[in-house]
Amino acid sequence: AACVIIPLGGVLASHFGWRGPFYLYFYSLVLVVGVWRFIWEPTTEAERRAASASTSVSIAFPWARMLALCGLTVVAAIMFYSIITQNGNALATLGVHDPSRAGLLTMIASLGVPIGTFGYWFASRLRIGWLLFLNFALIGIGFFGMGHANSPGEYVAFAFINQIGCGLVLPTMLVWTTRDLPFEIRGRGNGMWQGSFAIGQFASGMVLQLLGEQFGGRLLPAFTVLSVICFAVAAAAFLSAVIGGRGATAVAAC
Repeated sequence: AACVIIPLGGVLASHFGWRGPFYLYFYSLVLVVGVWRFIWEPTTEAERRAASASTSVSIAFPWARMLALCGLTVVAAIMFYSIITQNGNALATLGVHDPSRAGLLTMIASLGVPIGTFGYWFASRLRIGWLLFLNFALIGIGFFGMGHANSPGEYVAFAFINQIGCGLVLPTMLVWTTRDLPFEIRGRGNGMWQGSFAIGQFASGMVLQLLGEQFGGRLLPAFTVLSVICFAVAAAAFLSAVIGGRGATAVAAC
């Protein structure tokens, strides 16, 4: 979707100003048709009994585990959305002022996300500690290179590396959060994860703006700060993988 939506958003911005990309949200009306066509409520007596039986089982919800994972998910989401929300501003500091070109460069960097996501099929064989180390190390390397880039091409190259890590971290966190939840409470756990990811999306722009203000309005040094945070998480994951043993670093795949 990023390969189409992001460049198209740049074209719309060129023609209609900053409000132009928001017209793309009309595509969500297609979902209304999908919901109307494919979602249903239980109608037969057998379906109603099956639905009520699945919700009547009393299962303790693992609040401590879920809150810890949701907290890490917020951090991951802030990193994930930093490029999406601030890439245009960052490229402007490197001389890219045309929205269409900024959209094209952002699309090129965003190609790393599906590459990272497909790579999860192979990386998921790793234990969770090693997998988190790989995820946040790639994101951190990308942020560090972006923070020290001297040209748009150099910036996009490191942003591409960053997006590979972001593509990995999304399924990693989702699977890790929900894999051990019984089906009776998995919906609640998935909802908490989705909410945490949305909080990180909302916070990413504010975090970068606040960091940028500490550097006199310069955005690129703010990416360097994010790289330090990512390296710290990667180091913690590395120690967990090395010291925690097999039980603490179970395979991330379901």
